[in-house]
Order: sequence, then C-alpha cells, then structure tokens
Amino acid sequence: MDGLERRSVSVLRIGFPGFAAVADQLDGPDATERLGDLLDLVTDAVLKHDGTVLMYDQAVVLAVWNAPHPQSNHARLALQGAEAGMRAAALAVKGSDLTVRGGLATGETLVGMAGSRIRRTVSSGTPAATDWPSRRGPGRRRAGCLTRVTPTRWCLPSERRSPLR
Repeated sequence: MDGLERRSVSVLRIGFPGFAAVADQLDGPDATERLGDLLDLVTDAVLKHDGTVLMYDQAVVLAVWNAPHPQSNHARLALQGAEAGMRAAALAVKGSDLTVRGGLATGETLVGMAGSRIRRTVSSGTPAATDWPSRRGPGRRRAGCLTRVTPTRWCLPSERRSPLR
C-alpha cells in the first residue's frame, strides 16, 4: 500500500439533527447564516485543539486527529475538542428547537493518499488533505477535507468513486 500507513486516529462527529425542519421555517439566507454560525462554533473548537475538519455534511461537522499529520496525544486533543465543540454548540441551541449530538471514536485506519499513482504524482499540497473553504465563503475558514469511502479508506472529494457515496 504505497503512500498509506496504518495509524490510530480519533474521529469526531457533531451534528444538529432536525436542522432541516427548523430551516424550513426560516428565510433561505437566515437558515444559511444560522447553520454557518453553528458549524463555525464546532469548527473553531476543533481547530483550537489541533484537529483537522474532514468535511461538512449538511448540519454535521466531521473532524479527525492524528491525520494527516501524526499527533502522539491525539486522543486527549480529540476529547478536549469534542468537549469544547459540544459545549459551544449546546449553548448556541439552548432555548431553541434545535438539538446537538456528537460522537467520538478512536481506532485504527489507513492514513495517506488513496487513489491512482498518477494522481499522487500530480497532486499539490499535502498529499493526504487539501485546503477546502467552508460553506461560509472562500478564505473565511480553511480545513483539510477527506471523504470516507470505506471504514478504512479516505480520499479527496475529486477521487470519490464509490457506490457508498
């Protein structure tokens, strides 16, 4: 597995279930602004604790520690990031119709560049991740972006070719 290494990582998922129902009651720009504010709170907590935001999926933030760059203390950092993100999100939704849910897991996976050898030779930047602006606009927030293809394989969005999408 050229370019891939087996590594223990910590993965955090924090989301706002039911946001779509709440967004239906708001004007489009207001719903977008509200969701952006919530995702920013979680993203700030992840980045403050040296995590990498993998992706935003609707009203969910997915983040990882110990990938793409090694972190010997990733489990502690992930727990701190999870606590800070959940605390900030819970305060933000207090008194509203929204709820927040999160999960944190640590386990072994493959880390590195997945895909064809040709893509690996022509890719620029960090091989395992790329700078990807959040939905709030270019340049506002930058984070690594990987997509889960199988339980042990992550790839860049441009390399996603899976029936599991």
